[in-house]
Parts: sequence; C-alpha cells; structure tokens
Amino acid sequence: GTTVVSVFRLCRIFRFERYTKAFDYFDDVILLSADVLTMTGFTALVLWVFFSSALYITERDNPDPEMQEYYKTVPHAMWVTLLNLSGECPLCNYTLLGKILTGIIGLFATALFGIPIGILGAGFEELIDNSTEDTLDEEVHIDTAQPQQLGSSSIVPGGGVTNDHEGNSSMGLESRLYKFMNGEGSQAAVIFEILIYVLIILTVFIGILQTVEGMENTLHVVEWIAVIIFTFEYIMRFISSTKDPQFTYIRNPTLRRLRYVFSFYSIIDLVAIVPFYLAVALPGSWVDQHDEFLRMLRLLRLLKLDKYVPSISLIDDVFRLKSQALTVTCFAAGILWIVFSGLLYATEYKDTINAIDEVPIYGCDENCTQVDRFRTYFDSAVYTCIHLTGDYPIIEYTAWARVVCFVMVIAAVGIVAIPSGVVASGFAEIVQTRVKSQCGEQKGAAGDDWYEWRLAELEGQDPPKSRFGPTMDLWQTNVNEFLNGIVNPHTGETIWNCGSSFFRIFMMTLIISNVIAVLVESVPEVDRFVGNDPNNFFDVFESVSIFFFTLEYMLRLFSAPKNLEALYSSWVYATTFFGIVDFLSTA
Repeated sequence: GTTVVSVFRLCRIFRFERYTKAFDYFDDVILLSADVLTMTGFTALVLWVFFSSALYITERDNPDPEMQEYYKTVPHAMWVTLLNLSGECPLCNYTLLGKILTGIIGLFATALFGIPIGILGAGFEELIDNSTEDTLDEEVHIDTAQPQQLGSSSIVPGGGVTNDHEGNSSMGLESRLYKFMNGEGSQAAVIFEILIYVLIILTVFIGILQTVEGMENTLHVVEWIAVIIFTFEYIMRFISSTKDPQFTYIRNPTLRRLRYVFSFYSIIDLVAIVPFYLAVALPGSWVDQHDEFLRMLRLLRLLKLDKYVPSISLIDDVFRLKSQALTVTCFAAGILWIVFSGLLYATEYKDTINAIDEVPIYGCDENCTQVDRFRTYFDSAVYTCIHLTGDYPIIEYTAWARVVCFVMVIAAVGIVAIPSGVVASGFAEIVQTRVKSQCGEQKGAAGDDWYEWRLAELEGQDPPKSRFGPTMDLWQTNVNEFLNGIVNPHTGETIWNCGSSFFRIFMMTLIISNVIAVLVESVPEVDRFVGNDPNNFFDVFESVSIFFFTLEYMLRLFSAPKNLEALYSSWVYATTFFGIVDFLSTA
C-alpha cells in the first residue's frame, strides 16, 4: 500500500502544468483533431486485431515453447503484436508464415499504425508554432513602436553594433586575415580552406587507424604536419577574431579575442591540438599515459567541418527556431517518464512469477525474477526510459504491467517522440528554406492519380443508362440509395432512411461481433465450453455472417453502375480496396 501511495505522490509533478500549460496544448490538439484521430485510431485498432489473429494462427503450434506461450490465444498474441506494430520485434523464432507477417508489419503496418501519433505530433507543433508567431508579432509590434537611436553606430550582420570609424579601417590587416581564413578574397584563401578540409578528414582517418593493434604510430609524420597547420590556423583565427561579426557587439578588441577563445569552435580547435603538444612536452605524464584516449579527441575535428558544410550550426538554428515547442514537449515527456516509471515499479516490484536470466550486476546469480530488476524506483526509471523510446528488450511482464506498457505504446511513446519530430521538422524547414531561396519554390499537386482525375470528371454527371432498360436503372438506383444513402445536391449531406440506417447499424454490429468471436474462440476454455461438434454456436454464427456479407457484396456489385464513388462501374468497385475486402469477407 505504501508503494502505491508513493506512486500517486508523483502526480504532484502535474502541478507544474499551472506554469507550463504543456498538457493544455495536447488537450487542444485532441479536440481539434478528434475526427481524424478517431478514423486513424480505428485503422490502427483494425491492424492490431488483424495481425494478432493472423500471428496466433501461424504461431500457436510453433515448435518453440516460448513462441507458443506468447501466441497461445489471440489476447496473448495482441501483446507482442502491439510491440511489433510499434516498431519493436522482441521475438525471432517465427515460422515461415510468421516471418512473412512480421516482415509485412515492419514494412507497411508500422507506418500506418503510427499515423495517429504523427497527427498528434503535427497538431501539437502547429499549435506551438501559431502561439510562437503570435508572440513574435507582439514583440515586433512593440519594437517598431520604439524609435531606434544609435547615433553614429550601425548594425552589423552578427547582430551587434559597430562604430563608423571602425568601418573606415575595414580593409586593414585583421580584416584581410579574417577574409583569408574564411576562404574569401583570393584564390590562395580558397586553396587554404580546401587544405584544412582535407587535413581534417585525413587526421580523423589516421586517428581511427591508430586504434588498430600494431598501427599505433602509423602516419605519425602526417599527424605532426597537420597539428602544425591547425596551430597556425588557430593563431590566425585568434588574431582576426576582432573582425568576426558575431563578436562586434563587444567594443574592446582584447575582450573580443577573449570571447573567441571561449567560443564553441575555438574550444573544439584547442581540444584537437593541445593534447598532442602536452604528450610531446611531458613524456611519461598522465597525458602521455592516456594518449589513446586523448587521440580520440581528434575526432572532434570533424566538428570543424561545420564551417564549410553547415551541420552543427544548422542544428543550433533548429533548436532556436523550435525552442518553445521543445521546452513544452520535453517537459511533458519528462512528466510522463516520471509517472510511468512509478507505475511500472508499482506493478513489478513484487513480480516473482516472471523468471529472468541471471543478473550478477544486480547481485542475483540464480532463480532471478523481475523483482531483481525492479528493486527501486530508479531501476524502473531506466527501463521506462528505454520503453518510451519504443524499444522493448523486456517483455516478461505481469498483466497490469502490460496495461501500463500498452498506454506507453499508444500514448506516451507518441508524446515522447514529439520532440524528435519537432527537431526533424525544424531541420527540414530550415534546409528547405535555404534551398528554395536559391532555386525558387515549385508547387505541385499531390494525389492526382487516375482515380482522382476520373472522379473529378464524373462529378455532377448523371450515371449512365443501363442496357437492360429503365426498370433495371430504377432497381440499381434504389439499391444504391439503400446502401449509400441519398446525397443532397445543395448541401452535400447524405440522407439515410429508416431501412438503410437499420441495415448499416446491423452490418456494423455484425462485423464487430465477428471480430469478437474470432478473439473469444481462440481461448481454449471458451472453445472447450462451446465444443467442436458440427453446427455449434460459432459455426452457426459464421454461416449467418457469410450469408449477410455475401448479400451485401452482391447488392453493391449490382448497384455500382449508379454509385459515383465506384466511378459508375461494377468492375472498378470489384477491383478497388473495399470491393476486394467485401469479396474476401464472403470466403
């Protein structure tokens, strides 16, 4: 009881919501996207049930006892299938058909299953962006209302202010040196920049090669030359840093150079070259004894390439662009991590049923169970963090723990994944903006396939006349209106009469009942209770279902020449997705 109470105390963290309003955004997203989330969520549910049933059929007689245990009923199969659809595949000893099904899940179903999560992330980001734009508009309005008085100063590209007398000496030694170090002003500057580029890649390759046994001193001379050139480059950049636009807000040249020394790229340059000199100057010292470790710091030279091929700076731009969205989503993700860590701990800290392999690091050498993994809340936090990333290296959970994991897969993983989606979206946005500014924006229409074109052509046209005369036209029209309703030409609203509404509800109920019957029939206790005698309950129910599914399919095939969505063609209906599904339902 004390543990449960302790877990509930973690809910106090939600009091921060008063200040961050993080979950208010999610509430707004769900309300705004309710219709789409309902449709896509139902699609995800259908995929989950379908693949659970299919894997139950293929794996229930698997020679591997572990596989049999996880797929002995459809409800049991739904646990592992849920993980499969989330992108995780903790089991591997599938039969041939099982491997084909899990391959289909990995290639196609996972993407469809993730659509609701994508919609949630996109809607959340849109709300945050709109909020940010409103804030920025207010700030711009305030700024423009303030008169700017800078005297004889001027704004520089780096965002700082510089005096006019400095501009008069802009072509001095330091300015020319700054341009040279950045590949501007002459052919020699371009060549020097390319040389630095090549040396960075070469020294990184040498650093990797020297980790191989027997090749510790390979190309040591090249490393010497490269370090000398990097040292020369650093000194030149230090001298010319007074002309770097990002430091021009500092008036004192000495302070500008000091600011450069503590800048990101300066620290990277120093870390890449200073250990080399210390190892040479102090043989036998701590630096020399840990030379292998310090050599790995040479890999940081890769970050120097950002001067030439923007990458780290691009990520920095993304974090600045999406700072508000990232703050809110990271806060929400942190809250969920804390809460679900407590819930998983509360459901597993007494789990002595599920055995695990020996874990000496936990002090367990034999007869280990989940208790040994979930000794404290902090142990649970580690596994919860892994699960929230979508990875499930552990699946031996109790029923209540599986419920917690189910919520994590469906809801929490989507929310925790939003920050990475926000970063990816911001990255693409910045890159596309830069490309469009160079190449111009080209617009194209999406989804203009043959069906869309043909549907647009037939819009507003009357269905073709039947070759069998007006009586056949009347029958087909009446059946089509019974199945698909009557569309009001003025409002576009679909009107259903009592008979068609009853038939729709009946068919929906029949479909849901069939799904439930498949799930229940896989449970051995239920199967034994019903029995396997001919004409048992499940056999009769299946016969009734097939009769009505066949009747509906034949009626839709018959009335398709009067159905616009079938392009007034029975063949189009029969060969499209819904026609094929209706046909397979009769099997």
